[in-house]
Order: sequence, then structure tokens, then C-alpha cells
Amino acid sequence: MELARRVGGEILCADSMQVYRGLDIGTAKPNEADRSEIPHALLDVADPFVEGFTVADWLRLTNEALVATHARAKLPILVGGTNLYLRAFFEGLDDAPSADLAFRATLDLESDETLRARLLAVDPKRAAEVHSNDRRRTIRALEVHHLTGKPMSSMATRWDEVSPRMQRRGVRLIILDWGVDLINRRINARVKSMLSEGFLQEVESLNARGHLGRQAAEAVGYRELSAVLAKDMKLDDAFEAIKIRTRQYAKQQRVWLRRFESMQDALKLDAGALDTGALADAVLAHWPDLNRTP
Repeated sequence: MELARRVGGEILCADSMQVYRGLDIGTAKPNEADRSEIPHALLDVADPFVEGFTVADWLRLTNEALVATHARAKLPILVGGTNLYLRAFFEGLDDAPSADLAFRATLDLESDETLRARLLAVDPKRAAEVHSNDRRRTIRALEVHHLTGKPMSSMATRWDEVSPRMQRRGVRLIILDWGVDLINRRINARVKSMLSEGFLQEVESLNARGHLGRQAAEAVGYRELSAVLAKDMKLDDAFEAIKIRTRQYAKQQRVWLRRFESMQDALKLDAGALDTGALADAVLAHWPDLNRTP
């Protein structure tokens, strides 16, 4: 937001859960005041009750938003979020096929153990890369094999490789680095604040409209609070579980950020030591051509 004010920017959101309408508090969407001050694109573009919103869909919408932002003579600031989306933006998509929703529906009926065994049989290399509890990626690997007859581990471009490759011109990459202890404290505080903001009521309202699609239901907190509403979990236990999942997700994101650090001219900043004004100062000192402040 501070950088956008200084450079005449607009924000494009690279978050795989903020794309869903109605998933607001749990995904930390920017509030209406922020969105009124600085335009935000790629929020609320997908139905949370419908399957099939893909990385390819997000990338198509992103490219359209980039064209529109440039047409307004504004600077697009792409904000993660989901580092897999960012890597797709940097590199383009791999040669894996589009989703087969009918085949996925048959896999959804099978247990985690059965899915794991099937993946070990057709693509042991990919199975070694995917956690045994990662149902979504297991299903995707089985789907790719079903559609192509080839193991996913043999596909030409792999987002899981260590060294990303920047295929787009003119991209400036900023990495905000947080110390583990500090970010964990911030996570715990944020989860606590979500309760007072009405997170449980948000989940209750969504559940009253139907069952969330498999992808949207993976958003941290929605499964736990649905269990509270079903009286299968106590509220205090749910919020502790949400804290744990969020800290685990932050750890996963740090792995991605270490990969991005190897990219040419990436600017890494200590977000825990600098306020937003100082962070913007550092960016504009590194790339003074971005500065549009009179």
C-alpha cells in the first residue's frame, strides 16, 4: 500500500484463497477502505462452492489485469500470497494438462492411503516429493498420469525445482523477510484477532449456503471452524490448530522465498526491522526509476 502510494501503483493479488468470494476474514483480504484508496485486482473472482479454478485461470486473469493497469499508466504491484502462483507468473505454465473434474470426482471417493498407493505405483519419484497427507497434490499427480500416460515427474517444467527462471522482462522482485520468532508471534496475534472480527460467523454463513469446494475448503481455518460448528471440536482447540497450520504454512513459504532469492536482482528486505515507510524507501533507493513522488 505504501509503495503503491509513492509510485502510482495498483495491487494485483497472487493469493489462491483470496480469489474466492466470501472467504474474507480467514484469508486476510484487504478491507474496503484499503481497496477504495488503492485499486486491488484478482480478489473475489471465483465461486468457493464450485471446483475448477486453476493456476491457468489465475494467470489468464493476471495477464488481463496487467494490460488494464498499464493502460491506465499505473504500475502493477503483484503481491503474494501463493508462491506457486508467483512462480507460474515468472516462468509460465508447465506442459501438464488441464483438470479433469470427472476423474477427480472418482479420486475424491478414495482414502488417502489408497491414493498414496496408486501414486507410488505409477510415479514413485513424484510420490517421494509429495507428503503422504497432501491429498490435493497426490490427486493432481494421478490426474496427470491418467490424462497423459506419463508420470508427472517427467513433465518438462517443474515448479518444485530449486532454481526458478525469470521469463518475463521488467519484473522487480522484492522479498520481505521475517524472523521465525517474530512471524510466529504475529501469526498468533492475527489468529486471535480473527475471532473478534467474526471469523466463526463468516464460516457459519458460508456453510449455510452449501459445502465449500475442495480447493476453497483447504483455506486455513475454515475446516477447523466448520468442526466447531458441527460440535466436533472446541473453539479454543480450533484456534490452536489454526495457529499451528498457519505457522507450518509460513515455514513452507520460507522455503519458496529461499528459492526466489537466487533470482537475478532480487531485493531482500528485513520486514521485522523496518516500518512500511522505511521499506518503501529501501525499494526506491534500490530502483530510483520507480519513484514518481513529486
